[in-house]
Amino acid sequence: MDYRKQTIRLLALEDSPNDVERWVKLFRSAGMPPRVQHISSIETMEEALKEQHWDVILSSEETPKLNAQQVLSIIEKHQIDIPVIVTLPEYNPQRASTWLSAGARDAIPSANEAHILHAVLRELTSLEDRRNLSCTRRELDESNKRCQLLLANASEAIAYIHDGMHVDANAAYLQLSGYESADDLAGIPLIDMIAGQHQAEIKQMLKRFDANKNTSPLECELIHTDGHSTPVSLRLSEAQYDDEPCIQLTLFPIMVPVLSQPVDHELSAESKEQFLEKAGTIVKEAPDAILIWLQLDDFLNIRQEASIEGILSIQKSIVRMIQEHFPKAVLCHYTDDSFLLVETGDAPESVHNRLVNLQSAIDGHLFGSADETLTATVTIGFAVKEDRQNLSTLLNNAESAYQLALKTDESRLCRYSKTEEIKDKAREGDVQAMIRQALSQDSFHLLFQPVINITGSEEKQYEVFLRLHSPQGEVVEASKFMEAAESSSLMPHIDRWVLRQCVRQLAQVHKQGQNVRLLIHLSHQSIQGAELAQYLSGLLKATELPPESIVLQMPESMVLQQLKRIVDFAEAIHNIGCQLAITRFQGDSRSMKMLKHLDIQFVRLDGSFTIKLDENNDEDIIKMLDILKEQNIRSIVPKVESTQTLAHLWRMGVDYAQGYYIQGAMETMDFDFG
Repeated sequence: MDYRKQTIRLLALEDSPNDVERWVKLFRSAGMPPRVQHISSIETMEEALKEQHWDVILSSEETPKLNAQQVLSIIEKHQIDIPVIVTLPEYNPQRASTWLSAGARDAIPSANEAHILHAVLRELTSLEDRRNLSCTRRELDESNKRCQLLLANASEAIAYIHDGMHVDANAAYLQLSGYESADDLAGIPLIDMIAGQHQAEIKQMLKRFDANKNTSPLECELIHTDGHSTPVSLRLSEAQYDDEPCIQLTLFPIMVPVLSQPVDHELSAESKEQFLEKAGTIVKEAPDAILIWLQLDDFLNIRQEASIEGILSIQKSIVRMIQEHFPKAVLCHYTDDSFLLVETGDAPESVHNRLVNLQSAIDGHLFGSADETLTATVTIGFAVKEDRQNLSTLLNNAESAYQLALKTDESRLCRYSKTEEIKDKAREGDVQAMIRQALSQDSFHLLFQPVINITGSEEKQYEVFLRLHSPQGEVVEASKFMEAAESSSLMPHIDRWVLRQCVRQLAQVHKQGQNVRLLIHLSHQSIQGAELAQYLSGLLKATELPPESIVLQMPESMVLQQLKRIVDFAEAIHNIGCQLAITRFQGDSRSMKMLKHLDIQFVRLDGSFTIKLDENNDEDIIKMLDILKEQNIRSIVPKVESTQTLAHLWRMGVDYAQGYYIQGAMETMDFDFG
């Protein structure tokens, strides 16, 4: 990866934000745009780790509130893969060795900036390799699971052999050979399962395969555990099992129908390829097309217990029953245990009733012959075409309906519903599905934390927080659902939902005679144009809410990264009369330069300022506050946890305070500001 084109997310442990400035300049001069966040305590580091992923940590050995050993311990506790580079006051080989033993990736004198730059580049490359390896391993695990599933459900009889002995086999192979389970078959030599007259040929075949990995199929007789033999065609191919090379053995019964072939050309009517081509045309042209997915239940057990003739009897009979209930439908025996049909010219309710009758007929039918009686049940999902959906979409929806019928519908018959699909995914822990469900059902929760004026003015304002609950009622961690929202482009929808709800609730409060202001967070995806400002303007006009009662908040890191775009956005927001605030304000030289380009009404200082109040650096903070006052920018300090802190802020000239000492986040806007 070319890191000169990527934003590097850096956590820096230093005595003050001004000390962090050197790292910003270092990486920028190297053409590597950084997103740097200063950490000065365990609390600020824990909070930063929750908010997003980080690429590297530069940590001083010791600061007043936090040291490098604590940083390493926090990383180990959370089991996060973030390289930590410790900066030393001077070169000391013994100290460097100690930090490397403690888990740091390097320990370098802080004055050696070129060395630090190269070390960061090295660790970023190594981190990218580890992340790619982890991703590849996950993909390999998923691939292995899919292969195991395909093997288990394959209609061909497949086994794996090593040194001539069985190590695993699928259900079709077990049925063909008569073994109850793969464990019973493990260790049994292949040669012992072949009729005596073919054993010499099999031995030669295995030798030839070991030599050149290429042999022709061999016809022989497989001996069943009950003594009878089955003529088969035996084929060998290369494979791996548990990362070890082995031979895949595939058996095809001779003169016996293979289950995955069409049941009967007259009954099946369409091959899979013919069906997909014809169904695609029908779905494209017919506005009322309905695709039905019908699946045999518990087919694996049926295949293990029934004869091939019995299975074919079930498949043929089901095709015949489908044609009786849907004579005009295009029908396909899609896989061994599934059937697809496309119906047109009928209402969904009528199709549902006919499917109920078909399902009942199959449930009550006795399949097989006089010597073998079998029963079967089916689960059905169907999807109705909407708008300009194509066959692929309709097929996916019908399969989703089938899966929903398996999980949630006692009748084993379900019509596809996007809402129900999202609900099902949400129940299974899919955070994006939870977000979509919350957006459609207005089930997000807003909380309001009071922000009090400590200069004597009787203003009423709250910061707005968003909460998402899982279907089980548990609060989803904010960083987790925000990450899911950003990765799926749902953040603009969330921002609009929050604005809509805030304006609606605030309008009701204003009608009661209360002049309340709300501070609302915005994501970076909502500032890409003028659309949000237009949307907010429409909400304000519809509710007749004073525009100045809405303050839109953006974190400083985002503003610094997209300053030009935010200047344009700020102009659009001010044109409709709303106000702007910057959060996590660091107060360093970059912060102050940024304010020259923006018309900002509020800044919320970073939470680390509250922690530093005991460090006797009031002079720097007061100087910063004076500059803010000169520019008519009001200051907010969060995380106020005591009377002493509140009094300290008042003496320094801070405008607003916020924290659990004053009041935590509330369900309603009814705090007593008096």
